[in-house]
Amino acid sequence: MIRAPHLRLLKSVNRKMFIIAPPLRRLDIILLSFSSIFFLALSLKLSPLTMAEKKPWDHLRDGINDLWKSFGASDDNDLSLFCKNRSDERIPESFLEKFISKLEEAKWTLSEDPDYKTPQELMDKVFQATKKKMMEKLRKQNKKKVAEDEKKEEIVQQEEAIVQQEEAIVPVEVVEEEEEVVLTEEQLKLNLEVKRKSREEWAKLKKIQSQERAEKTRIYQRDLTMANRTLSMNNELIGCDKEAQRQKGK
Repeated sequence: MIRAPHLRLLKSVNRKMFIIAPPLRRLDIILLSFSSIFFLALSLKLSPLTMAEKKPWDHLRDGINDLWKSFGASDDNDLSLFCKNRSDERIPESFLEKFISKLEEAKWTLSEDPDYKTPQELMDKVFQATKKKMMEKLRKQNKKKVAEDEKKEEIVQQEEAIVQQEEAIVPVEVVEEEEEVVLTEEQLKLNLEVKRKSREEWAKLKKIQSQERAEKTRIYQRDLTMANRTLSMNNELIGCDKEAQRQKGK
């Protein structure tokens, strides 16, 4: 379960310890903190785990954790309104809409649940459902990639077979007196057939590569358009909420 951190008390305790400490002790604390951060960053950089590619739901989980941190550090008590005004590319707008809908259905109140256990459980359920969809999408993409790789491997094997056929062609007979290459009719037909197959396979390979480049370009343009549209809509919603709050304050 993704839990919201309780940072206010921790911040207060650390601040009091720093104020009470003598000046020299404060310097030791600062140096120790910097050295700890340095060695921690170095160990993370050298760790092979950091080299692993993150899954799509890992970015969503990071965004949710940051959302709880921001909410815990703010003075806002309206969680639904806070989520509506939240703008984070890692968290889809549909995700927050589902969470807010479930929160309203649960009729959650801060007075009955001051530790936000119900909102955390609801957000975790929405996260698990979203993660399941992402995993299914990733599985289909991997399956498609495996099929494409197998097709490419088949083409490579065909090209290798063509090369082996070319190497297996009977050496031409050379008549030294006339210094001319003499080929039999069978050898000429074999050479022509090998060249024809080679041209056909090369044309197929170029066509596949061209289609792959076109598909990648199309997907990139589509994702870029959707990202710009989402960002624009989020900015408009934030502006509308701020204007509504300003009118309400008047």
